[in-house]
Amino acid sequence: MVVSIIDDHPDLCYGVLARLPQENSSFAGGVMAATVPGFLALDAEAARRSDLVLLDLNLKDESSPPDNVARLKDAGYPVVIYTGEERPERLQGTLGIGPTPWCARTKPAAWRRR
Repeated sequence: MVVSIIDDHPDLCYGVLARLPQENSSFAGGVMAATVPGFLALDAEAARRSDLVLLDLNLKDESSPPDNVARLKDAGYPVVIYTGEERPERLQGTLGIGPTPWCARTKPAAWRRR
């Protein structure tokens, strides 16, 4: 399973992509991008074959989280929201766009068990 990540913190992206295969040998690191438009513009083979995209909600481009989820889903990418955001009202607006799993960065072990 190729996992890509959209987050505006490059060190976090490198760490997650390096750690995933260590946690589960069926995971392979994909590509990283700082924004959803940046990810969708990539011409990299790994972006096209991403089986899953981890998406941070609070990107520096101040883009709309519901719009970001919708754009990725419309492009055919399964999305898991990976965020430090834990306010239910903020997550609820994003999760209202069909079933979208999420994981708080502060609780990564919980995501691995889902």
